[in-house]
Amino acid sequence: MKPRVAVLRGGVSDEYDVSLQTGATVLESLLRRGYSTSDVLITKDGTWHIDGYPTSLEKIVRRTDVIWNALHGAYGEDGKVQQLLETLHIPYTGSRPLASALCMYKDLAKDAVRKAGVRVPQGVLVRRGEHVDDVAHAIFQRMGPPYILKPRAGGSSLGLCVARTREELHAALRAVLMYAPEVIIEEYIKGRELVMGAIQTREGATHPLWPFEVNLPQGADVFSHEIKYASENRYAPLESRALGEDIAHVVRKVAETLSPAHYFRVDFILTDRGPYLLEVNTLPGLSAASAFPKMLAQSDISFDEFVDHVIDLALRGK
Repeated sequence: MKPRVAVLRGGVSDEYDVSLQTGATVLESLLRRGYSTSDVLITKDGTWHIDGYPTSLEKIVRRTDVIWNALHGAYGEDGKVQQLLETLHIPYTGSRPLASALCMYKDLAKDAVRKAGVRVPQGVLVRRGEHVDDVAHAIFQRMGPPYILKPRAGGSSLGLCVARTREELHAALRAVLMYAPEVIIEEYIKGRELVMGAIQTREGATHPLWPFEVNLPQGADVFSHEIKYASENRYAPLESRALGEDIAHVVRKVAETLSPAHYFRVDFILTDRGPYLLEVNTLPGLSAASAFPKMLAQSDISFDEFVDHVIDLALRGK
């Protein structure tokens, strides 16, 4: 008899819509495979629903064998809901609380992998309340433009922007600090953007998937949220097997350092000096527009096989 699976989606973060898509894709797969499913929706105000009716997590747990966490962003990806599920002793998919929180905060994850020998861009953390003019002047003195600005926590490229001059840095910093309380300003590294997903094996090893290259539209400097979720496919399989093996070596090192569980994705910029890690996503998007299902298919793994495998890992407590 198949286990009862509750798919947790929606949430209180700005990635609500992306989570709905991820959860819908997982639910479709579960139904194809004959699982008993529950559609658990967290509204933007934090109210829990199951199959359309208001409920509580405690009630959900009583009728569920395992939870598929399809949340993205704050609360779902930063260790908070993971800690809650841990206290209720319910198996769930994805990384554990500590790894989730570590990877959510981009500067902490980068500091950790830098110490392990992985290249990362030079960056500075700025908090709301600091004097923007003084911060911008200090950054301009420390590293020249252009700059990448992004929220310290979060995903789906929300809040990501480029500043090419000192004046643009002032304006961009003010804008992003209105969106997020903490902002990372990094050196802009020119190169090819690559993504590589990975799956945890039953034995606990990291199995990298075939990497994909991001093809930005003409004139675009970054893979923004608008470009990422546009209807046009911007991903193409990396042709070089040797380069893919080099990237896979870095992904395994990232896994050893940060301990993400079940499945994850790592984003890179490839330069003549080698790959630079941009960020680690412990709950990558799984919709049709996302890179992860494409990497599965290119690696000869069906999405349904992937779903079966991840549920098995969760039930085994891996």
